[in-house]
Amino acid sequence: MPLAAHEPQAFLSNGWFSLVEALREEIDPPVPEKVRDITINVHITDGPDGHIDARMTAGRFLPGADEAALTRMSMPFDVAKKMFAEGDDQMAMQAMVQGDIKLEGDLSVLMRLQQGGAPTPEAEALQARIREFTV
Repeated sequence: MPLAAHEPQAFLSNGWFSLVEALREEIDPPVPEKVRDITINVHITDGPDGHIDARMTAGRFLPGADEAALTRMSMPFDVAKKMFAEGDDQMAMQAMVQGDIKLEGDLSVLMRLQQGGAPTPEAEALQARIREFTV
């Protein structure tokens, strides 16, 4: 049964991560083979509750860091929200150029992410649903 409309969830809250994962399972966007084995830790600063560690792994955005990840991104909360909740890829590139996104470790991983291709209709549907409930 499809998930109905949901109460607004604060970006990066436990409820937000849970709802994103439930929607991801429902919509089931395909993960390109080139990015299935990629894990990038994301350190988010200046959030309402302080700093938050998360990770991008196999097409998912999950709470907590992965000690085995070879790449780490660090960015302010507002940049992370635009990037992960609003899907604003253009802003992400601008933030990287301006130095708002800091990178450490194996940067070739980012090139592999770009080779993953354009978002599928399922990935776009998931992003639209995330935008609907994120505050």
